[in-house]
Amino acid sequence: MKKISKKISSLLVGCLTLGMLSSPLATAETSTPEGFIKTESGLYIKKSVSKVENTDNQYRISFDISGTAPKVAMPTAEIVLVIDRSGSMKDTNKEQKITKVKNAAKDFCKTILDGKGDNVKISIVSYASSASLDIKSSNNLNNLNSKIDSLKANGGTNTEEGIKEAKNIISNINADKKYVVLFTDGLPTYNTYYADKNYMDENGDYYEDMPKPNKNSTDLLRLGNRGSATYNNDIMAAQRAYHDIVGGTGNIGGIAPRRYYQKVHGGRDGYEYDSKDNKESQTEELTSKDISSTADPNIKFYTMGLFTNSTYSIREVADNIDESINNSNVESTDDEYVETVKEDTTKEVVDLTENKTEEVLDENKVNKEEIKQSRAIYDFSELSKFDPDESDMAKSFLYSIQNAETSFNEYVNKYYTSSTDAMTNIFSSIAKEISGELNAYLGKDVVIKDTVTGDFSIVDISRNDIQGIDKDKVSINGNNIEFNLGDVEDINEDLSNPDKTISFVIEVNDPYLFGEDIPTNVKATIDHTNPINPNERFENEEFNIPHVTIDPKKATITVKKVVQNPDNLTPSKDMSQEVFPILIQGNKEQYSVGLKADETQTMTVYLKGNETNISSEYAEKYKENENYKFDKNLNFLTAGDYSVSEIVPMNYELVSISNQNFNINKDNNEINIVITNKCINDSYFHDNHDKPNQLEYK
Repeated sequence: MKKISKKISSLLVGCLTLGMLSSPLATAETSTPEGFIKTESGLYIKKSVSKVENTDNQYRISFDISGTAPKVAMPTAEIVLVIDRSGSMKDTNKEQKITKVKNAAKDFCKTILDGKGDNVKISIVSYASSASLDIKSSNNLNNLNSKIDSLKANGGTNTEEGIKEAKNIISNINADKKYVVLFTDGLPTYNTYYADKNYMDENGDYYEDMPKPNKNSTDLLRLGNRGSATYNNDIMAAQRAYHDIVGGTGNIGGIAPRRYYQKVHGGRDGYEYDSKDNKESQTEELTSKDISSTADPNIKFYTMGLFTNSTYSIREVADNIDESINNSNVESTDDEYVETVKEDTTKEVVDLTENKTEEVLDENKVNKEEIKQSRAIYDFSELSKFDPDESDMAKSFLYSIQNAETSFNEYVNKYYTSSTDAMTNIFSSIAKEISGELNAYLGKDVVIKDTVTGDFSIVDISRNDIQGIDKDKVSINGNNIEFNLGDVEDINEDLSNPDKTISFVIEVNDPYLFGEDIPTNVKATIDHTNPINPNERFENEEFNIPHVTIDPKKATITVKKVVQNPDNLTPSKDMSQEVFPILIQGNKEQYSVGLKADETQTMTVYLKGNETNISSEYAEKYKENENYKFDKNLNFLTAGDYSVSEIVPMNYELVSISNQNFNINKDNNEINIVITNKCINDSYFHDNHDKPNQLEYK
């Protein structure tokens, strides 16, 4: 079965080097960046506040941490790069596999080692039918490159041995961070764990060689052996080796089909074994007794797969024949050779599955049209058994021996490819990711605590847009919030560009609170351990207290008077001078408005809540500050429900009041009221009030 390309997966681990010095974190004298506070421990910290977009009562609180870590605070790391150098990795006219992998591996080492000094070492392991340690724990780029250049592609694929060799290195080296990065271009075809267990009968007994026909078994399960086609046990052996590095139990296998042998009549001893396919994939239970005590789940394991021929297409064989014919300039009518070509074509497909190559066409004897016809009538579907869906098997297998990605689809998108160019990019992205994790630390076990003032509340954690940290590392208790940041790395040389930023959202308790320089919190502190000296703990180093200025909320109430006179009546008083008394009344306030016909009046107010303190020190500062537009002539209106009524004069009746009952608040702050009256009489006595009443007796 032809090998498939595989993807490289790299095992990365994370811890931190702890020295025994007690010097502060920032060793170089430098000016404090604007807005930051320099703490006793040498950290630069800043707390800031900003308005949350598209809200009027929410604010984002941000904590910035910056600093310059001493070089001795840089963690030590061991990276084991495991490279598949099996026969399918050979360069061909179509693709430069081993050459491109070598170049990508050398760039990988350069990126990892750049600026890391003696703290970071790389080991190179390569494997085919067996594995070899090519160079151990080196930070000499020239030596690493030389060993990578010397790799030759040849042999089968014993992924198990490659992983076991990585285990031998990484389990016996002390380093704060450990990584394994495995590259492969095919499913495993060899294994060691099951080397003496090539067959198993229905009783669960194992045999290195096929038992004699007189054995009391009816079926034998073929487990696979060295040099076999891809069987499930080659996969399970690699999975066992992987779990022996990072730990974990459960089922292994269940990815590739196994083959059964059945006892039938015939043969020298009356019986012989004949193979039959069993498409059901079987699994085995991996328990804690199978896992080494040195297994470390903190090791990060990347597996990258380059599968340029993961599913070898029989149609591709036919297309290759066409290509050879079209490139031939020699004609022949040798019909006998046409049949030979058909036979050789079949042999070519079989040989390709075993990573062999053989010339199929003799350009000196080929008749193009006859060969085309021969190819066209050949039933390539008969060869489908050589074309299993190895691509799906490869994806499942590689995903099962890595812990860099928890989502299968994301894993395939990031670490599985059929392109050598994309493979180079994957090498590069993994190198950058590892390099970024090997920065020096500003502090270990960093904890930030904040207490918000009574004017604000912390948005519930389920709704809170917390950034820069996982929510499971955040705890909220009333107006107190705590962030457990773990270890904070020094990733930016520019101190004004924070190494770590986290933020969360608060909201104003009283939506009508207003004022200048309102503090958002009572106190915010940072605790951390010196990364150089684990016995030195800095606690309660205080952030600055940010302030916000909140504008008062405005609202308008517009009242319009409409008077209808369909019968053209003439009241004793000129209609244009008639004043209609209107009352707007709530639970606490009421306002009177007198309007004449066709007159409109708008009342602008500031809104307040039932508990809003409009005379607080923050509010008074706002009112007196010329930079803020506060109109002292405006009244405050309590947000809530209001009703509209009218004292209807004689000669008129009320037709309608639009918005007669309304709720005014910060979100519904433009109220429009139209009061319509109708003139119905012109004979009622009317006191004009503009002169004394005179009664004349006659």
